[in-house]
Amino acid sequence: MRARFGRFRTKIRTTAAAAVLALGASLVAPLPMAAHAAPVTDYCQGRCSDILPPGENGNATLAQILLNQAFGTQPDHAEDQLGPYANLAKGYSSLTNATINTFFNDASFGVASDQVASTLKPAGRTDVTIVRDKKTGVPHITGTTRYGTEYGAGYAAAQDRLWLMDVFRHVGRGQLTSFAGGASSNQGLEQEFWRNAPYTEADLQTQIDNAIANNGARGQQALADANAYIDGINAYIDASDSGRYFPGE
Repeated sequence: MRARFGRFRTKIRTTAAAAVLALGASLVAPLPMAAHAAPVTDYCQGRCSDILPPGENGNATLAQILLNQAFGTQPDHAEDQLGPYANLAKGYSSLTNATINTFFNDASFGVASDQVASTLKPAGRTDVTIVRDKKTGVPHITGTTRYGTEYGAGYAAAQDRLWLMDVFRHVGRGQLTSFAGGASSNQGLEQEFWRNAPYTEADLQTQIDNAIANNGARGQQALADANAYIDGINAYIDASDSGRYFPGE
């Protein structure tokens, strides 16, 4: 796997596939892997809710960062879920089935036509569509193939969390200080990770080969899914690099 960030280039081998998939799952938990644009069957039957404080969008361009420093403005959906979540601390006593979406977001599958904020098909893909809703900007992925759905999930995750992905990729390899600076907190964090999991690149590759790729059909499918997810991430990196809207950090 290769990833390209901003004006500099960095290469990642496929040994990172499982780690990136796990990272994606932790960063985009509200993202329904098989969500659809309306009309669809709501398999949640109106019983799915979620929230991601402070907001869906964790990326900012350089211009947005400078505007925040100068005027305190935030990119769209960077903090718009914080309020309801914070209210839960003092309003939890009124939390019932009927009031749950006062504190959380309705996570039903699909986006009503009058609530669609954007519709995107990643360049070169005809098997996946990413629809975002107006209220929170959460991406809903419609895939006509399994590969396309995983690819779209990776693409959408990179739209929302590319900078954090790169940060945690370096943390996981014990390389945070060379990436983000030698502050004592950075040194302590990367040393803690290295002490607990001092893997070499060969160790990581062995984990992929033995624990996943050679673990029957399900293991091979898991690795294929991870690589499709990574392909989506890299496609967004290419698009943001050429369009000059990569993370401003």
